[in-house]
Order: sequence, then C-alpha cells, then structure tokens
Amino acid sequence: MSQPPTPVEIRHWLTGHLAALLEVATQDIDPQTPLDALGVTSMEEVIITADLEARYGVTLPIADMRRHPSIDALAAHITTRTAAPAAGQAPTTLSFRHGDRMYDRLVAMLFEIGIDTSHVTAQTTFRQLDMDSLSLTELAVMAAEKSGTRADGMTLDTTLAEAAQQPTPAAQPQQA
Repeated sequence: MSQPPTPVEIRHWLTGHLAALLEVATQDIDPQTPLDALGVTSMEEVIITADLEARYGVTLPIADMRRHPSIDALAAHITTRTAAPAAGQAPTTLSFRHGDRMYDRLVAMLFEIGIDTSHVTAQTTFRQLDMDSLSLTELAVMAAEKSGTRADGMTLDTTLAEAAQQPTPAAQPQQA
C-alpha cells in the first residue's frame, strides 16, 4: 500500500489545480489566503471538492472547504482524512466519482439550484433530494445550456449515477 500524501504534496497539487481553474499563475496563489478571497465561487468549490475526492480517494463534503478555508488548512485536513485507518476501521474511499466529469457537473448544477449536495452519493435519487418535476425540468434545461446535452428519460427515481450516464448530444439547429 502506498504512503498517504503529505500536506506539502497536497498543497502543491491544489495550488496548481486552483491556478489552472482560476486561470492565474501558480505564484499568484497564496496557500494561506482564504479560498473565497482568491476568487473561488461556490460552483468552483463543488468542482474542487470532486477533484480532490477523485485524486485522493476521500469523501470530502463541501462544508469542509468552508471549515478549512485556505489551501494550507485544506491540505492539512485532507492529510488526516487520507491517513491509514485505525485497526478495525474501514478506510475512507470514494466509490463512483473518480474522473466522471458529467457526474461532477450534475452535482455542481444541483448545488447551483439550491440543493444541498454535501451528502449526495451516486445512488442518491432526485426524489431523495426532495426535488419535484419542476426542479428536475430546471436541471435538464441547465444541463442542455451548460453542456449541450439532453437528459431524456430522467424521473424523480433516477439516481445521479444513472443521470450522469444518460445525456445525449442536444439537437443542433438546422441552417436554412
């Protein structure tokens, strides 16, 4: 089994990742500055959280980014989450989100329409999120606008994993 990452390794990766996401130079990112002061929005928090989970294999609620608001604080926190589990304790792992960008986008859109995404899993249904058919339609329209895909066939009992696998390219307008 490989060694858990150190705070320095996480800090280095997160600084580079954040610089790319915010489209700034790595040296412009101060790891002690609060993320919101760096310009990180709630939508970007969702993306960063998903990417951290995929990279380090820990379930990281968005609320953790607010409790540990700088790169340094977040790196130290992630280090404690990736440490080897105590005897008799199961390791913290992520079962689905490894690199699934459509799933990440879907969670980000749910967050954007006001759904608490801090405890969702791939097997969560839209009904379990207390969504109704109108909010599901709103989500489908957002998906079409943001990613150019249609989400045909989604129902309140569709899981997030199923929804992430369903999108098809939206029809292109025909030119006269």
